[in-house]
Amino acid sequence: MRSPAAALLGVCLLFTGVLVPSSARAEQPIPTIHPTPTKVTTDKAKKIDLRGRVTVVAPTAQADAVRVLREQLATTRSQVTVTTPDAALPAAGTVIVLGTTEDNPEVSRLVKAAGLSDSPSLAKDEGYVVHPGTDGRRKAVLLAGHDQRGVFYATQTLRQLITGTSVAAATVEDAPLMSIRGVVEGFYGFPWSHQARLDQLAFYGEHKMNTYIYTPKDDELLRKKWREPYTGEHLADLQELIDTAKANQVDFVFALSPGNDLCYSSEADLAATKAKFESLYELGVRDFYIALDDIPKELHCQSDKDKFPGETTVAQANAQAHYLNLVNDQFVHAHDDVNPLHMVPTSYTGSGPTDYKTALGKAMASDIRMQWTGEKVVSHEITLESATKARTSYGTADDPREISVWDNYPVNDFAQDRLFLGSVRKRDPQLHTQLLGFTSNPMIEPYASLPTIANYADYSWNPPAYDAEESMATALAEIAGPDKAVQGALTIFADLNNNWQDDPDYPNAPELSADAAAFWKALDAGTTTPVALDDRLKAIEALPTSLEPMANQGFRSDAEDWIVAASQWGAASRHAVAMVRAVESGDLSGAVEHRAEVIKNRQLALRATHETLTKGTLTPKVGDGAFQALVNEAMSRTDEALGLSDSGPRPTATTTMGTYKTYEIGRAVDGDDSTYFWSSHAPKVADEVRLDYGEVIRVGRVTLRQAQADDTAGDMISNGVLEASADGTTWTEIGSVNKKPLVEITPDEPIEARYVRVRVTAVNKPLTWVQVREFGVSVLPPGISSTIESASGTLPESIADGELDTRWAAASAAGADDHLLWEFEEPRDLSQVTIVGDVAGTLQVRRGGEWIDAGAVDDRFAARVAVTGGPVDAVRIVFTEGTVPDVAEVITT
Repeated sequence: MRSPAAALLGVCLLFTGVLVPSSARAEQPIPTIHPTPTKVTTDKAKKIDLRGRVTVVAPTAQADAVRVLREQLATTRSQVTVTTPDAALPAAGTVIVLGTTEDNPEVSRLVKAAGLSDSPSLAKDEGYVVHPGTDGRRKAVLLAGHDQRGVFYATQTLRQLITGTSVAAATVEDAPLMSIRGVVEGFYGFPWSHQARLDQLAFYGEHKMNTYIYTPKDDELLRKKWREPYTGEHLADLQELIDTAKANQVDFVFALSPGNDLCYSSEADLAATKAKFESLYELGVRDFYIALDDIPKELHCQSDKDKFPGETTVAQANAQAHYLNLVNDQFVHAHDDVNPLHMVPTSYTGSGPTDYKTALGKAMASDIRMQWTGEKVVSHEITLESATKARTSYGTADDPREISVWDNYPVNDFAQDRLFLGSVRKRDPQLHTQLLGFTSNPMIEPYASLPTIANYADYSWNPPAYDAEESMATALAEIAGPDKAVQGALTIFADLNNNWQDDPDYPNAPELSADAAAFWKALDAGTTTPVALDDRLKAIEALPTSLEPMANQGFRSDAEDWIVAASQWGAASRHAVAMVRAVESGDLSGAVEHRAEVIKNRQLALRATHETLTKGTLTPKVGDGAFQALVNEAMSRTDEALGLSDSGPRPTATTTMGTYKTYEIGRAVDGDDSTYFWSSHAPKVADEVRLDYGEVIRVGRVTLRQAQADDTAGDMISNGVLEASADGTTWTEIGSVNKKPLVEITPDEPIEARYVRVRVTAVNKPLTWVQVREFGVSVLPPGISSTIESASGTLPESIADGELDTRWAAASAAGADDHLLWEFEEPRDLSQVTIVGDVAGTLQVRRGGEWIDAGAVDDRFAARVAVTGGPVDAVRIVFTEGTVPDVAEVITT
């Protein structure tokens, strides 16, 4: 399967590329059309230049199609006149004839003249034909539809056939294979703005989607206050949405969610339902929906329990069927122009039968349509077998239920720190034979959802012809705009957001990962490393600038937090690659300098910057581990080259708190602060997280990283104390934990301890659990001292703890003979000493009680001094008088 990046290069794009049938490629190139039409031919069509006089012949009933057509012709240097079919046509110029064979006689004449009278597309709902040719006297473009919606879709196809000022020579015969194609606004979190909903409806019309299910979780008049009418501004906004949907040939589906307090047998609640629906009917709504999802799976009204006895789920199914049948009979059937009632059941997953499904299928009227999410709430694959089985389970063997899919992709309300920009995949290409269609449940971010929504438009129109990666490449190009550089940047960004719940068919940043793998392979083979990774990382770092001019500014605004985080990860990764190259060339100072930039930019990328409605401020996740893997590998190789050892004792972690899902306590000590332990409840007083080093160590700096980021409070121990113990019984306090996610404490002197813990001293706010990203200490060796007083919060022993991120700093300038001394427990046969930090002076070694100059230390970042002459029992740095030393690490090898 091609990646979006490959598809972007290899397919024709909506704006500039061409896709040509092999039989006519040389003579009749035609632009790409999305969704892919049923049939495209070129043998009878003619290329038509639209410059000059263009007369549009259309009945007044096709006002929406005419509006769209006018917008298209505004870019073709045409002088447009719109006339009705009964008006005389000019002798010269081009005519565009649109309508149905019933509302426009000119359409009937041109359909016949073009030999399209028997076209199957004109016999199907929403079907259409586009044919550029002649009317016998002048150039003519035929836009014929089976119905009003088909005519509207013909104009959307014409938009894609226009290149510059000309219509390509292509006859398109087309009709959808699925009757429901759209979006269900059904997520939790920040609701879409009114303007975003209006923009969505316009997008649906352009992409031939016909359904918008209005069920935002924040609309209390759909849920908690479902019996109350709409009034004031809310009513005005609703009316504008309904009108805009109609203008874009989208069915506005009003979905009521009364299930939390509905009494199914109540005459009053039935009347309230009908009254609510009637008020929406008066606004122009003709599609109605009862949502019974996400409610308790039992009856709560005594009257219902009395009327519907039996097993709990069967009783609930029978009660729901009773209520729905009455709504269907007394409201839907009472209006000749209302479309079939839709519902989503309380048990909406799985294809196999259950007592609930069987009871509902038998009792609920067969003309009530149902929505279903697949085998799971979030279904990564929907097969033909599963859909076929579900229809019987929710209906009967003799009368399978008509079902459409409420597809929970790319919805991110369960993972609000992510964007899902992978293409729609693993939906069987024959599902149109069993299902009415698909509605996508999108992300909280409306404009960032558009590329995937475009995928659903392509798939649900023509599933057998759907090419997931080509569809996504085209959608990204549309969102980006015609600038190729912006298209490339958006494709690079989408690659970083491909992962979907660790599905192997949605791998982590596949293009970035491939470039990284090629880099490491070349490096290990000793060959010239490819520049593709460098180029990609530079492009990622530049995303905030390169995406600034993109066509759809709503997408850029929605994705801003992730774009910035990606840029920071790109910078960290670019410096990581440069760090490795510096090591390979022997430039240790350069490597250390780049390492500092890696750490700085990584910490920036890990900041919590994304505000949510109920989950606090989250760290935007991009790359899904690809950046971390690259940076960690580079850090490991650099540390090895510098001589840093990771052979010290590693702690095991335990906790008195329960574990949420798979976020086990080992994640708190895995060395990766992008992973974390997550408790399953709020902490109680005396709850703890404990580290056991297996032996008594000398404890230096203690670091506790909680919540999603160092700078933003969240799930964490808000009130606690850090303690150390040699025996697990007697504890010494190190410092307090006071409502800060990052706690770093260095004791005045090393503490002898085997155990270190953080203990809860007061309860958290309600519903605030605990996340621990990293918890650990610097293990200090003995025998290190300085003649200069240490700066606050630093220890001389930190210069040999195996960590470049800890340091010792002098509190004042060095005087004559001031030095930093490291006495070994046993003599060592050294070949070199590497000093990392801002240091100037002389490295000396002690052999046989005598101090010997080994070499000068005069590099700001890293200096390496050779040692010869046999074993030594100590080393020291004698500082240049007047300097203020700051030492990260002294590494002996």
